[in-house]
Amino acid sequence: MNSMIRILTILVCLSFLAPVVVAQKPQLASPLQDAASREGAVIIIHQQRLHIAAPASTQEIRLEIFGKSGESVYDSGPLAGPELSWNLLNASGEAIPSGLYAYTLTIKEADSEAPATRRGHLILERARDRLWVTSQGAIGAEAAISGAELTVASGPETSVAGSPIGKDDGTGAKTGNHGQNLEPLLGTPGRIPKFGGLLVVNSVISEDAQGRIGIGTTTPGSKLTVAGTIETTSGGIKFPNGSAQTSAGLSQVSHNMTLKGDGTDSSPLGVNIPELNILSDVSRDATLAGNGTTASPLGIANGGVTEAKIAPGQVVKSLNGLFDKVSLTAGSNIMITPSGNSLSIAAPNVLGSVSHDATLAGDGTTASPLAIANGGVAGAKIAAGQVVKSLNGLFDNVNLTAGTNITITPSGNGLSIAAPDLLGSVATNGALTGNGTGASPLGVAVPLSLNGPNSNAILEITNRVGIGLRAVGGIEGVSVGSDGLWAIGGGEALDRGGDGVRATGGNSRDSGGKGVVARGGDSSDRGGAGGAGVIAVGGESPDGIGGIGISASGGFGVDRRNLAGEFFGNVSVHGLLSKSVGSFKIDHPLDPANKYLSHSFVESPDMMNVYNGNITTDANGEATVTLPDYFEALNRDFRYQLTVIGQFAQAIVASEISGNSFTIRTDRPGVKVSWQVTGVRQDAYANKHRIQVEEEKPERERGFYLHPEVFSQPDEKSLQWARSPELMREIKSRRENARSPKSNNDR
Repeated sequence: MNSMIRILTILVCLSFLAPVVVAQKPQLASPLQDAASREGAVIIIHQQRLHIAAPASTQEIRLEIFGKSGESVYDSGPLAGPELSWNLLNASGEAIPSGLYAYTLTIKEADSEAPATRRGHLILERARDRLWVTSQGAIGAEAAISGAELTVASGPETSVAGSPIGKDDGTGAKTGNHGQNLEPLLGTPGRIPKFGGLLVVNSVISEDAQGRIGIGTTTPGSKLTVAGTIETTSGGIKFPNGSAQTSAGLSQVSHNMTLKGDGTDSSPLGVNIPELNILSDVSRDATLAGNGTTASPLGIANGGVTEAKIAPGQVVKSLNGLFDKVSLTAGSNIMITPSGNSLSIAAPNVLGSVSHDATLAGDGTTASPLAIANGGVAGAKIAAGQVVKSLNGLFDNVNLTAGTNITITPSGNGLSIAAPDLLGSVATNGALTGNGTGASPLGVAVPLSLNGPNSNAILEITNRVGIGLRAVGGIEGVSVGSDGLWAIGGGEALDRGGDGVRATGGNSRDSGGKGVVARGGDSSDRGGAGGAGVIAVGGESPDGIGGIGISASGGFGVDRRNLAGEFFGNVSVHGLLSKSVGSFKIDHPLDPANKYLSHSFVESPDMMNVYNGNITTDANGEATVTLPDYFEALNRDFRYQLTVIGQFAQAIVASEISGNSFTIRTDRPGVKVSWQVTGVRQDAYANKHRIQVEEEKPERERGFYLHPEVFSQPDEKSLQWARSPELMREIKSRRENARSPKSNNDR
């Protein structure tokens, strides 16, 4: 509405307590201050905004805008103070289109218990840069008759955003300052307006204060009054009971001679009984009784059903020539048992003969009694513990013969078998246990102690095919199983102690063997946990530096990317993690089969956390960023960054972080802002373990480097040489041997 901005600034006063006339020719210098001193609310249309100034005693003010269907277009919400401003935008920050809108203005003053409310309409026509403002009806005169009208201060000819202001000429008609009739332009109270070209004119529909609708009349006498004929072209008229009538009612009902009357109140419809030829009596024979009336209904006469009347297959007509009620009586060895609607007749005690298999003979009669057949008893028929069924797979009559060093001596019903010439026991040294008998078999002593006279290996195991040595700890079903292998390095008072376990993988032309392969034990318990593959604990040094739990170096190779460690899975570090450089490395998103993609970490001397996001300010240019509920407990020393997106605008942090949130304000509404907040950790662990940015090297590590090659220093200046010189000399020797043209099997 740029042309409307350039025309002038208009003051429109809504009177709440009494009619108010604002001084003529208002100025822009201090309109809000002048209006606040009067008993009224001033509306100022200026620069595409609707400013409202209420009396200075106002505690709270609110403006609500509604569309034609009653939907909310804009709501300022209750605002403290006497002033508010609306930029003709809806709740989404979009410009409202041309059309008719309703408004409600609510003001709560300090000396008033209930708020005052004024309702009216806004008509916006953007094509002509015009805005009309009404109060409960059409625009009033320059001196309003009552507070229900809109009061406008005017000169010889004043316009509100370009629309003429009329006045009441005493007859109730609205006229301009030159006597022109403005009724077609401004409309009539109670009449629903419509757009007629570029003007707002009356429609034929009106509504009174009781909500009664009139069509063609302005004085409806019911919920709907129509001055004329109501026509329905489809669907008919629906009544409260849900029925619909689509045609006019009948004047009378046509029918045949079986009915009488015409269906009106004076001649209702009825049955013409003589025309129905209804029987007065029923003829029957002796098998039926009654005459078919209500007092004597038809029925089957007692004894009226004879055998001839019963269809075949329906009942038992006779039993062995007997009729009526017949009874069955059980004789000798006969049993009659009723079951529901059935009778069971049986002779349970009669036995003709006995059937049997080949293990028996006879038929069970006196002439041929039952008996066990010869050979009829097989091993399966003999109960356990009764006889010796077989001996080493032999049956019938079995003989035992004594062999070498064996004697067989019968004694009553028993046999004594002995080997008198065998050894009684075996003598052993401390490396074995037992005497070789069944009661005390030979075995390796536990623990096994082997002592050698020199530096050569005490135990050497060679297996050209399988595993050289396999150690399995004892299995404990209740508590904890024993260790499979426990190794302790030799002690040394002057130099360094011996290694507990030293393992070297085998050489190969293809891939060398692993020095150590460790796998934790499995847990079969549903709530249990598998064992760790490797647990390493550095040695203690009360007066020096404790030992390293695991110290690893990558092997020598042409590719300098040799790794000291590689983990497939999640890694958890419960303590300080130090590194020379950090990055993530993934399969390249554009060529995952052939390339990797790496990004370095963001470093800081502080233990810093970073939070960011995007947010859009509301119609007042404000937005609140809500951070996690633990934010202030975790962080301190906050830093902020704001970047405006999509337009030129200014953005500031209006209020800093408090209660895990902060507020952003922009100089215009609906601005998208990208924000970033950083904080330094202040949790208990961070406070106790602050990163030491600069520190002195221990005495034995001075002159050595984490990465000697970047300072043009030899490998012997590596920190590993300061900590484990003997191990590094061995590693260096292995690397030199690997470079020389020796056999792959040389160690």
